[in-house]
Amino acid sequence: MAGLPIRMEAVTERNKEAGRLGITNFKENIARVMLFCSEIKSIKLIDNDQEYNIERGKSSPDLFGCQILPFYITDNGKSYVKNFLHNQINEYNEKLTQKFGKKPRNLRICCALELDENNNIVNDCRLPCLFCSLPLVGSESHELPFIINSPDFEPDSERQAILLDGNEINEKTKKLSDSGVNMMILDRAHEIFENLLRYISRNEEIGKRYQLTRGLCHTPYVTRFFDSKWYKNEFIIPMREILLQYEIVWDGNKFVKLTDVNIPQFSPNYNHIMSIISNKLYDRKVPEFNESILIEKNIWTNDSKLHYIDMIKCIEKIEKFRTMDVLSSKVSNAWHWLDEFLVFIKRNHPGYLEEHAIIPNMNSDFVKLTKTLSSSKNVPENMIECIEEFGISWKDEHINKNIEEYTTGTDHDIDYTVSRMRGCLKQWPNNGQNNILTLMHYIPHDLDEKFIEKRENLYDFCSTIWNSEMTDKKNGNNFPIELWNGIDDMVFEHLCMNISAFKKLNDRITIDFMKKFLECASQYYQMYRHYSLVPNQNGEFCKYFKECLSVCFNYDINKELLDKEMLPIKHLFNRDKKSINSYSYKLKSFFDLPESYITNSGYGKKINSNYIPIEKKELAANYLIRIIPEQNLSSSNRQRKLFNLYEIFTNKSYDKFEIKNNLYNDEIWRSSNKYIFKFIRKEIEKHENLKSLEDYICKNEEETLNYLLEFIKYSKEGRVILNQNDQFCQRDQLQNDEFENNAFIPDILKDIYKLLGVDIRNSLAHTRMNRPCEKALTFQNICVEIDEKMSNKYNEPKNHSDPDFKKASSCLIEEYFEKIGDEEAKKNFPLIYKLKDPITLNVIFNKETRQSMTKFGKLYDNEDIEKLIKNNEIVKKILNNTNILNKIKNDDISDQTYSSIEKFSDFDDDSKSMSITFSSTISSNLETLNEYKEYIRNIFTHIDFINSVNLRTGRCGEAYIYEYLRNSGLYKNVKWNMLSQDSNGELLEYRNNTYLIKKEGAPYDIEIETYDNRTIYVEVKSTRHEFGNKIPFYISEHQINAMRETLPPNKYVLAIVFDVMNHPRHFFMSLRENIGNLKLVEN
Repeated sequence: MAGLPIRMEAVTERNKEAGRLGITNFKENIARVMLFCSEIKSIKLIDNDQEYNIERGKSSPDLFGCQILPFYITDNGKSYVKNFLHNQINEYNEKLTQKFGKKPRNLRICCALELDENNNIVNDCRLPCLFCSLPLVGSESHELPFIINSPDFEPDSERQAILLDGNEINEKTKKLSDSGVNMMILDRAHEIFENLLRYISRNEEIGKRYQLTRGLCHTPYVTRFFDSKWYKNEFIIPMREILLQYEIVWDGNKFVKLTDVNIPQFSPNYNHIMSIISNKLYDRKVPEFNESILIEKNIWTNDSKLHYIDMIKCIEKIEKFRTMDVLSSKVSNAWHWLDEFLVFIKRNHPGYLEEHAIIPNMNSDFVKLTKTLSSSKNVPENMIECIEEFGISWKDEHINKNIEEYTTGTDHDIDYTVSRMRGCLKQWPNNGQNNILTLMHYIPHDLDEKFIEKRENLYDFCSTIWNSEMTDKKNGNNFPIELWNGIDDMVFEHLCMNISAFKKLNDRITIDFMKKFLECASQYYQMYRHYSLVPNQNGEFCKYFKECLSVCFNYDINKELLDKEMLPIKHLFNRDKKSINSYSYKLKSFFDLPESYITNSGYGKKINSNYIPIEKKELAANYLIRIIPEQNLSSSNRQRKLFNLYEIFTNKSYDKFEIKNNLYNDEIWRSSNKYIFKFIRKEIEKHENLKSLEDYICKNEEETLNYLLEFIKYSKEGRVILNQNDQFCQRDQLQNDEFENNAFIPDILKDIYKLLGVDIRNSLAHTRMNRPCEKALTFQNICVEIDEKMSNKYNEPKNHSDPDFKKASSCLIEEYFEKIGDEEAKKNFPLIYKLKDPITLNVIFNKETRQSMTKFGKLYDNEDIEKLIKNNEIVKKILNNTNILNKIKNDDISDQTYSSIEKFSDFDDDSKSMSITFSSTISSNLETLNEYKEYIRNIFTHIDFINSVNLRTGRCGEAYIYEYLRNSGLYKNVKWNMLSQDSNGELLEYRNNTYLIKKEGAPYDIEIETYDNRTIYVEVKSTRHEFGNKIPFYISEHQINAMRETLPPNKYVLAIVFDVMNHPRHFFMSLRENIGNLKLVEN
């Protein structure tokens, strides 16, 4: 057939752009179109003088119905070949024939795979897979492992997709539907796909077979004319099953089935590293890297026939190896491989390292990442060996040094290692592992020679003394010299202790050993002089000290003589002259021993094989107190002062021995002085008071106080602290006396407190004791206590006549308040300050006093009284003169003339309102006498409002007013505040009524609620006297303030009741006005 020329000319830009796209599409798809249209043999395209030629080649021999058809292409002078492996069906089909009903119809299907020049399968996902002779452009969402063409496809009207919705049979025609045609074609494509696979599996030259997985992992996203369920179940899944039967995966040596490999499932960014890892970890092969990328992209999931691997499975696989030894047997170059993997995990999934044990520690065991896991790249192996011997699991806590790239971010250096090691070397162990001896094995050879020699010597000394715990020397190179700081002193100390315990030379402790040891110790450990390593007879000891050790502790210094065998090294001890100080440690060891054979402990009774009876320790203290440091102006001479106190309080003189002052002297008496304190304390406690002690020690009060003050600087235990009554007490029984500016509480307050029944001086430390107590009584404390105590006493009328209470009240109100002023009095004594005038009138000037004052006022006029006050000493002499007093008693003295006293009344009977005068201060006794002489006589002789004897009078008056108001019918509610609402209270019977009375009530007696919602507060004042006499009544400052502060329309009134016990009469009055006409009401 001759070629048919077609000429097209593009004019507009849009035409040109469409033309360019059309040419590109033509070149991409023309080979496929020619594959399916065998009638077309060749095509030439001329584009602006650029030629594109494609020519059909000759098909290869048929195998399983499959052939390879080449197309030879020349594109603008460049030649190449496109090969297509294809298989086709062209056979009669009854269903198609019935559907179209004209003439017999064949079913025509061709499936093809494109191969490149190297016979690798090519799958361009940009190009459509569906052809109906021509490509169904727009159907690219249908991804398939091959190209499928069928002229019998039933596409949609726009030829962008095939119809795949609805039933296979048309319900109306009962014939194959359009979708049914397409379903039939896809179903028959399974057979063609398997033929292609059979051909490929027989041809080893065809590569990149993994492309055959394309489109099988999911159904295409098609929104129109598409049954995705049918497509998946009837087309895709059967395709998968066919594919699994053939070798399509290259494992590096050969093609294998998908079921014979592990299929990685990783993020695309991880594919390379994970392909390497999975290849290393699994016996089952893994696709090559390039293949694994596409396989992972196109492979389906949740297929029990396939073997999937992901990141977690790889990590769990490594974790199961548990150690690097096992991993190394599975993986070549395992350390480098794992190091690279750990870096990868840290960067991408750091949480996995905390969840899975895959990090090799220094024992090659796999561990999880923890907060303590670190690297230690620069810590030498010998230090790690040493610290492991200390019992620290260093290798468990640190990453293996073969892991070079991965790090936790924390690297422990030598300084850190030294700090951990020194934490294990703080003290010499009593038993078990001795880390200090472990360190002695390590000899550094990279430090200065003198230090190395010291290390060698200490190793030898330790090997001699603790030979069972010492082994061969070890390399201590790179150990910093600071590691041994302070450690060698401990070693020397315990060497000295162990050597001295031998007491004499033997096979181990030889002359040569001692010479070597003492020469070394003399350079590095001066405290060796305090041990019995070489007894010294050059020391000077006083007789008290020798006797003390011998008599009290059975320790004989004279036996400590130089062994004759030690003479060859005598030159080492020229400066080793022993003194009393050399034995301070020995003294301490004796005093530290238990004081009895059996002692009680938290675990029961304990048997002590070594003990020193307390009598021996006390005797030793008596010896040692007589050894005192010489007088030295530059020192405090504390021990000399204690010796002086010992002599003073024991009232004896002792011989003493003076020693030179030095820094170590205090160690001699450190353990014994507590017994001296005990002796002095016993002497003091023999006396009840200061005077007794003064007489015993033959000192005056000042001296005795000074000695006591000096002693309590040493010890405050026992009954050695004076109180302010000069009695000895224990410290916890007393309080410090504290006032402002370091002063003491005023004596007048202590006197007042005593008059109130508490002698506070008994519980206060003596002012000369320099405040030795932990607790304190402050000025504020005593003010509060006096204020409350005096107020409580005053509230009980029986106390008013108590002479001590009267004196206390007078001292506080008339003396102390006058001294400190009203402002301070009100601040420090708020309760008494409010009550000072009632107390003055009822306690200080009580009834008897007032009667005496009245009589006194009758006997003398003002001028005479003033003379008596001015000459009070003469009066005292008269009172103290027995003869004169007897004459007075026997009326031997003539009468005196009395001056008249002007009388005055308190209120007028005819007044309609009441005047109240309230005075808050009494300036002096003289003023009181002048102002109150007749007033007291007339008024306070008859008053019974506040007398506790007449408490019943007051209660009866309240009951009277209560019943009067309640029965009047004028008020909504009447409440008596003293009336108990329950069964508790004091019984009161009055005018044929019985009441239960509470002990405490409100500030007013009766509360009235009116019908117009006003409140009237009633305070009742009662007397047994009849109306007509001048009977005063007492009004408190609080009640006056309540009157003033009760604002209209509410009121506060007084109810006055006369002759309450017989024929009660009453009236009401207010500070502002009467509540009605002021008139007497008779019952």
